Amino acid sequence: MNRSAFFLCLLCLLAIALPAQASDQCFGIVNQTMDPIRIFSKTGSMTYKKIASQTIDSFCCPSSAPLCFDKSDGTTKAKAVREDPNGLDEWSGLTCRKIRIKPGQSIAVSLGADGKHIDCRFVDAATFVPSFEKVDTNHDGKIDRNEARAINVNLDDFKVSDKDNPYYMDKDEYQSTFSKINIFKGVRF
Repeated sequence: MNRSAFFLCLLCLLAIALPAQASDQCFGIVNQTMDPIRIFSKTGSMTYKKIASQTIDSFCCPSSAPLCFDKSDGTTKAKAVREDPNGLDEWSGLTCRKIRIKPGQSIAVSLGADGKHIDCRFVDAATFVPSFEKVDTNHDGKIDRNEARAINVNLDDFKVSDKDNPYYMDKDEYQSTFSKINIFKGVRF
């Protein structure tokens, strides 16, 4: 393997393994299928991320890899695929092959009418986030660490919005947090 190929592979692995930073550019993915899907950035970097079934997640391009959103209109070309449960194939759909998406936008992926391929459409990912009332299971008007953990969210990720108390979030903090696309990290709905 030549040196540039090695560093490109290393950069791709780091892009997948490291958490999103505030300067990273991200877009949201809502996987409405019962299977994992993979999202590929097809603009320059060729990074990908696996998205669990029935979750909201984000795909972030590290600020150190400027090729991800390198089109003149600030978009990246992405592709979504559904993995064959038997491991033999992967399926996409006409609306999931050449998605032009900007940082901050979100797509929803659902199973197509044929039961095999997937469909993609632009959505507001925050509309899929569980309501404050649903997450606040003890109905005390705030979300504590255990309640946040139940939807696969770490309260440490909320520090951007939670200025007064790092141990819980009130309704306003909860709602404002989900307007930040890089907070989505496998949130179940």
